[in-house]
Amino acid sequence: MKFFLAAYFLVLPFQWALSPAPGVDLAVMRVATLLGVLFWLAWGLFQRKVFVPTGWGPVFWLCFLFFSTLSYFWATEQSFALRKILFLLNFAPIFFLACIWLQQSYQERFFVIRAYVMGASLLAVVGIVLFLSQFLFGVEAVFAVLTQNILPFFLGDTFAQVVATYPSLLVNISGVTLLRASGVFPDPHMFSYYMGMAFPIACALAYHEKTRRGQWFTLSAILLLAHLLSFSRGGYVGLLVATLFVLLMVLFQARRVYGRSILIAIALSGIVALGAFSPFGDRFTSIFSQEDGSNKERIRLWQEAGVYIGENPFFGVGLGNYAATVRPGAGYREPIYAHNVYLDIALVAGLVGLLFFLGVFGVAFL
Repeated sequence: MKFFLAAYFLVLPFQWALSPAPGVDLAVMRVATLLGVLFWLAWGLFQRKVFVPTGWGPVFWLCFLFFSTLSYFWATEQSFALRKILFLLNFAPIFFLACIWLQQSYQERFFVIRAYVMGASLLAVVGIVLFLSQFLFGVEAVFAVLTQNILPFFLGDTFAQVVATYPSLLVNISGVTLLRASGVFPDPHMFSYYMGMAFPIACALAYHEKTRRGQWFTLSAILLLAHLLSFSRGGYVGLLVATLFVLLMVLFQARRVYGRSILIAIALSGIVALGAFSPFGDRFTSIFSQEDGSNKERIRLWQEAGVYIGENPFFGVGLGNYAATVRPGAGYREPIYAHNVYLDIALVAGLVGLLFFLGVFGVAFL
């Protein structure tokens, strides 16, 4: 299981798409997930001992899956709901494999963590290279190569066409249109959050593994740069809040780390000050602009989501049915969503589904 999870997270950012039928894009990691779960069950049966995670976390997760699956029966577009349910159930068992992994030894846990950071760092390098290439070949040329040649391999032809039709890959910074760093992900926000999750883990590895500190610090810098080049304002906020949270955790540790904490705080303040007078700072401060078109659209989407949540507060409209609810006749892959994961879940699975979902994270946090 250690080697499977390490390989899984190493190649996760670079999963490619299979095309078993016209119009169907099947990510290879869906197949890998299924094989991993079957291996776990087969190995447990062979040893006559199947480890089943216990506690409130798995209970909330199973309740969320069960309730989300039930939403098929009250969904307007049941075919959409079925496809989304199959997608969710395909990846859901990774939760239980992760629970098994967390029960392993310190060395085995770090073996998988290193693989995760290495995979994310490779993705970061790809994102940075593609971002810089626009200054050599032009935005339009790189955008065309990305959407016509690169993304179809990793996302599948159908999904890549959607990305090209509804691109969020471009951003206007101080009147200049730039191609945002997104690697081979379909969306720079997903890329930003993947970088944001890996960055503090890379920093932790640099702190713990003194013999390889230079390597992990280098990867930390690469991950941070890629994160910034995504120009995802939500990603910026997420990383800022996470950094402040970790800093507070350090400050409340033993007295011997207070001096080190002050140095960390000074370094972070310097980074924030430098960022404030850069295009990244301009992008971040635009969050508070009432004239920004993107902000206006987000507020409209949140208000629209609130209306539909009010109409279906407890059970939602059914998985995969938000687009069809907002725009009757919309296709399954039309990127219509609330631009907020919690509102999205409340919309499709109701406040009951959202409560179960939040319960998983609440237990993990505690």
